Amino acid sequence: MTEIIIRRGEPRDAASVAALFAAAFGDSISHVFPDGVPLHVLEDLMLFILKHDPWACHVAVECRSDGDLVLGYCLSPASMPRLWVRAFISGDILRIIWRVLTRQFPVNWRQLRTLSRNKVSFLDSFRVVRFSGRAQILSVAVSPEAQGHGVGTRLVKNALASLRRQKVSAVKLEVRPDNEPALKLYENLGFRRWGTTEDSQGTWLVMMKELENLKKRG
Repeated sequence: MTEIIIRRGEPRDAASVAALFAAAFGDSISHVFPDGVPLHVLEDLMLFILKHDPWACHVAVECRSDGDLVLGYCLSPASMPRLWVRAFISGDILRIIWRVLTRQFPVNWRQLRTLSRNKVSFLDSFRVVRFSGRAQILSVAVSPEAQGHGVGTRLVKNALASLRRQKVSAVKLEVRPDNEPALKLYENLGFRRWGTTEDSQGTWLVMMKELENLKKRG
């Protein structure tokens, strides 16, 4: 395999990241949306995150003459509350609600109810770890052809380094208890198991990692 580099995600990567997300988490998507979600909706979500936290995405790319081929990504907002506040202030949340109400997004009230219950579970995970930080490893995925080469580890390491530069003191994530490869990756990087939370699909294991305070190093 040719060299794979890790860099900050950019708006031009949104479509590729959305496609990777859809391929990696198809079961989770179909649980809420049996008919699937159009890729442009997932792309809009990626652009939404990048707009309000430009350092929230890192991508693994193979550089080619016809452009970078995205082989993996890691989404890691430095502050989930700040991300949502910026979204409200900018009016993006209201625009999304309007698109749902006018059926520009393929979602019905049953699906909204499931999403709402899962959001409560997500918020509950902050209570489980009981730490003041609000950074989150939201999602990590690597394409099948790039797996087994340490790409996932490199992506998360780069995300953690970025969070340290932003003076983040701790970061959390949720992972399914039966996802052994992901558990091994996170534990090797120093994440500790703190408890569990539930959503409509079952149990999430909540993990947390404290990050070195760069101010103390100076």
